[in-house]
Amino acid sequence: MRAAHRSPGAFLIVTSLVAATGVRPQPAPPAVDAGTALAAETTAEPAAPRDAAILSEGPTEPAPKMPGIPYYEELVRKDPADPEAHQTLAAAFARAGKVDDARREARRSIEIDPKRAEAHQALGLIEEGAGNLPAATEAYRAAVAADGNVEYQLDLARALFLESKLPEALAAWDEIAKKFPTDIEVQFALADAARELGRFEEAQAAYTAALNLAPEGSERRIDILLEQGRLIADRGQPNEALGLLTRARAEAPKDADVHYNLGVLYVRLAEHEAAVTSFKEAVRLKPDLAKAHNNMGVAFDKAGKHEEALAAFQKATGVDPRFADALYNVGLVSFKMRKFKEARAAFEKALQVAPEMADAKFYLGEVYYQLGDSSKALRVYKEALRSNPEDASSHRRLGDIYLEQGDLSLAVGEYWAAVDSDEHDAPNRSQLMRVLLVRNEEGDVRRAVKLGEKGLELDPSALDVRVALAEAEVQQGRSPRARQILDEGVAASPKDPRIHLALGQHHLQQGNAPAARTAFDAALALDPKNPSALAAAGEVAYALGDKAAAKKRIHEALALDAGQAAARTDLGRIFLEEGNNAEALKHLKRASEDQPKLGRAWFYLAIAQNNTGAGAGTVEKSLKKAVESSPDLAEAHYQLGKLYLKQGKTDVGCKALKRAVDLGTSYESALVELERNCTGQ
Repeated sequence: MRAAHRSPGAFLIVTSLVAATGVRPQPAPPAVDAGTALAAETTAEPAAPRDAAILSEGPTEPAPKMPGIPYYEELVRKDPADPEAHQTLAAAFARAGKVDDARREARRSIEIDPKRAEAHQALGLIEEGAGNLPAATEAYRAAVAADGNVEYQLDLARALFLESKLPEALAAWDEIAKKFPTDIEVQFALADAARELGRFEEAQAAYTAALNLAPEGSERRIDILLEQGRLIADRGQPNEALGLLTRARAEAPKDADVHYNLGVLYVRLAEHEAAVTSFKEAVRLKPDLAKAHNNMGVAFDKAGKHEEALAAFQKATGVDPRFADALYNVGLVSFKMRKFKEARAAFEKALQVAPEMADAKFYLGEVYYQLGDSSKALRVYKEALRSNPEDASSHRRLGDIYLEQGDLSLAVGEYWAAVDSDEHDAPNRSQLMRVLLVRNEEGDVRRAVKLGEKGLELDPSALDVRVALAEAEVQQGRSPRARQILDEGVAASPKDPRIHLALGQHHLQQGNAPAARTAFDAALALDPKNPSALAAAGEVAYALGDKAAAKKRIHEALALDAGQAAARTDLGRIFLEEGNNAEALKHLKRASEDQPKLGRAWFYLAIAQNNTGAGAGTVEKSLKKAVESSPDLAEAHYQLGKLYLKQGKTDVGCKALKRAVDLGTSYESALVELERNCTGQ
């Protein structure tokens, strides 16, 4: 067992790499097409993992079970003149947060025995914990006066430092160092005290002094090497720390803690194979070292070896079933592997152990979301926000759910909260902009423009924000400004195929197919296997009347990404126009399955079904899906109206035709049908 002042096996406390970077990748955003209904074309993709699994020092040791306050009160009643009884009662009150009672009992102990150094120290600790530093300093002075033990002197120096009495604190530390220049334990304690208070240079000097005093290969020397390595690593010098830990391994090759700490450092250095090797040696020497199993899983996870990571995390939970970080990691890796039921069980167990673990709550919400239970997901995301109100990811996902439910106001509120929580998160900002553009209430477009301008000010390379800003300018009738914004993006990132793709899509929306083709060709020159660019090139080829080229490009896109439902819909439409209804039906069924809220897919599927002799009920179902997903799809309303009239459903048929006319005033065929069948309706 190592010295008490050294955290057991401690090295690096990294609760998650979110803490290390300050940035959390957000959930994959549902696409919102500003030109269609809000519910259109949204998909529930799993959130990108916030970062690698939790690199943990191990489960928090529960506080030792001690008798309650009544027990110590009984001791005082039995012997009211015993100073130790009052002191232990003071400690019990302090643990319970009853500061006034603790202070009273500590003072009573001092009254009984004024020279009892421990009682003065107890009072000092109580006052320090309560933030009353002057009183703490005086109590520590009294402890030192009663007994010059170095422990009390270190307490006094710390209190002086916290009181900002720097000269006195430094003098106290210097005096301790001079009094005990050859005492390893004192130099080690000085180093720990200096590090705790942020006096890193003094800590480094004291560790070096202690190291020079320690016999080579001794347990204390290994402690010093590890703690000095921890200090240097935490100050951003991992390579220098590696030298110290390598020395420790050479002197103590059978010390599991040394191999464990080396593993943690290798993780920080992104040397994942070396980390795994070190953790394996640690658990060979100490099989029940749960934190080593857990952190081995982290190394495997970072190396992309998720099966091995899962096995290591499960081993950690097998050693300690209440290891919350390892339980969370089981859930996280299961989630990455889309094993949602296993992930749910692991996150629930983690929350039983650590009820306020906000990340576990977030991912439990993600699991429910992926399993299609939005109501439970909503509840869990709200619980996550109670644990961490500034959690942008949970706000974002709540916005996604409200968006799917069609509640624009609540969705906007949550997306806005996500942006407020992390203004540098470009996907959240662009999503808020798009939802504002779709809602399009008074001032929404102007708000979207301001959000976009601020986003590009924060990060000119934020492509999603740039594209959304261009869309906002188009919606304001300022297409030249939108073109300028996209051109500036091309100038800023000429080798990013995504900005060329965005510019091409803008040209296509503006009816400039030749310019769109030039932009898509530029994107494909940079990334010949970009499925989105290939699909877009197919779309522009179709617009230019080259169906053969369109089919070729779309097939290439689908070969790379079979889930591109919009591209598959375009392919189905081409087959319809060629009279190949069977092939059209196959592709359109797949598109509607891959993206159930893609209105165009349902509309063309209805046409293919009608052409292949499907019943009126089947066609009607697809047309209704089309208008539910894309309420602004005039052609779908028109066809649905004709179908209703054919079935003798005049009332709903006329309503559908009127909707088609309202959506496209030049829609003559719908107008003719309306005048012919719906006079007086």
